[in-house]
Amino acid sequence: MGRKKEKKFVKALACTLCVLTLGEAGAGSGVLAAEKTPPVAKPAAQPATAQPATAQPATAQPATAQPVAEQPKEQQPEVPAPLPQMDMTGYELFFLGNAFTYNTPEETEEKAGFISAQSMPLKPINKSGDWYQIQYGPKQVWVKQAPGTVYVRQVPKMTGDTIPSSQNYMYLHHPLPVYKEADPESEKIAAPASQRLEVLAQQGTTWYKVKVNGREGWLYDDGSYMTKELGVKRINIQEALPLYQYPNPSSRNTGTWQKAGETVAYARMGDWYQVEQNGGFHWLYAPNGEVQSVYARFTDKKTVENGELGNALFMTPPPTRVETLTKRLVTDVRGQKERMFETVIIVPLAMVERGFSMMEYEVGDSPSLTGYLDDIFKPGDSIETLTKASLAAQQQMGDKQPINIILALPYPVEKKKVPFLNDNRVELQRQYIEKAVANWEKAKPEGLRLAGFYWTQESIPDNNKDVVKKVADLIHKKGYKMYWAPYLGATNAEKWKTLGIDFAWFQPNYYFADGRKKFRGVDMLGQAYTIARETGGGTMLEWDWSLRQKPENTTNLKAYLDRGKEFGANKPSMLVYDGIGGIDAALLHVNDRFSSIRKQLFDYLLEYK
Repeated sequence: MGRKKEKKFVKALACTLCVLTLGEAGAGSGVLAAEKTPPVAKPAAQPATAQPATAQPATAQPATAQPVAEQPKEQQPEVPAPLPQMDMTGYELFFLGNAFTYNTPEETEEKAGFISAQSMPLKPINKSGDWYQIQYGPKQVWVKQAPGTVYVRQVPKMTGDTIPSSQNYMYLHHPLPVYKEADPESEKIAAPASQRLEVLAQQGTTWYKVKVNGREGWLYDDGSYMTKELGVKRINIQEALPLYQYPNPSSRNTGTWQKAGETVAYARMGDWYQVEQNGGFHWLYAPNGEVQSVYARFTDKKTVENGELGNALFMTPPPTRVETLTKRLVTDVRGQKERMFETVIIVPLAMVERGFSMMEYEVGDSPSLTGYLDDIFKPGDSIETLTKASLAAQQQMGDKQPINIILALPYPVEKKKVPFLNDNRVELQRQYIEKAVANWEKAKPEGLRLAGFYWTQESIPDNNKDVVKKVADLIHKKGYKMYWAPYLGATNAEKWKTLGIDFAWFQPNYYFADGRKKFRGVDMLGQAYTIARETGGGTMLEWDWSLRQKPENTTNLKAYLDRGKEFGANKPSMLVYDGIGGIDAALLHVNDRFSSIRKQLFDYLLEYK
């Protein structure tokens, strides 16, 4: 080889070794790998083995003879074998509490982030032991199944024929997704919280077609979270027991039940019981007899707790004649003078009577609530008419017993979509209560006693519970009581005592069913009467003038009386809804279709004193 060619070769070889040495240092640093893959153990950096070019003899072999091609392979960091891809069909992850996420399926100090508690489950894309990989935002991360934080459920696709539902309503005790189709891979259209759901159809005892917020979809339950009955029971807890967020040991622990003794279980699922403690609702698990059922009895018609009510009736709009009202207060249908109704609830008959609705009082409506409270005290209006009727009843009975008066509360709502906050609702009702009490104390109506106020909304969703509690507190500070008449299945109906309400009448909603509408099944009567008995409430009896023309309504009323007598539901205070003066049809008409049930009705109303 010539001298010039030899110099060029040595120079090229030196450059090649220089590049290789830099390449080894870069691979050994692991910087680029860390940007693209989970962290792995860094290999020790290897020293360069090539000698400087100046140390090479003149007779050095060509570059192709050097084993430099194998060196980069030895310096590459170890890449873990990819995890096998698992079939995630039907898997769902429920985040019951905040859960940390990781870049790899192992717990390390380096966390990728966290996922907060949420009602709608997330879909995993892979699995490794107790670890699940999910797509969360732009990243794929891993979370570990753990009690109280991450709950895993696998939902199979529906197979078999769809059949009409055997139950019109069922009670949901845990937030579960509702799918557009009976397939966990289909779109999720809702995630209802614990509530009573209308069931349209079912497949076996796992898939249910339900209606939620006006939309129809499918809900899957394997028997863990849906029950046919609410399961309200009076129970005796024998010892301290752990409390959970949901009826599942994987849900979050919320404390310990401390006070042994009797209480109310507001729902039951097998050996799980929902109880109230310190203003919150929890589930306790008692598989070994730590909880015993207590036989519950109906209260009496008149107690200190319910405000000495007796039977109650809604006030029909004036001008109701004094003679007509007196017959409702005192009757002689059984051949002797007897008091039939001892309490009257004054509530405007929606828009027809006063021009506004108490159930949804639009703020800014005219006439104002102040005007209404002045109107009912005017001559010829509700208070004067009831005063005269009460004095007439006292004269007939030869006593001085007053009639209890309960005034309906307005429920303020926004007008024209202008937001109206809960604090505003409380303040408006405070002003209403102050005005009502001031008018009462000024008038001092003879023969009447102001017993308290009536919550007109027939359901109390969770976002209104604080409003009800605050309004109840205002009423109690004035020395009066608060009353309510929820319909069967209304949100928080069975929990009325925990809201500060002093007494509740339960509506079975059965009378107005005709077999084609949503309220079907005489079992509704049994459920309403059971909840009333177990929680210490009363019952509601419903009918109206239409039973004179519709025989099926007479049948429905008879079901109230037959089932109610069986349960003893006529023993506590009853609230009668009779439409507009339906009770007068019972009192005045003799030769009509109502005659066959008249004696049974009055025996039911008057048997218990």
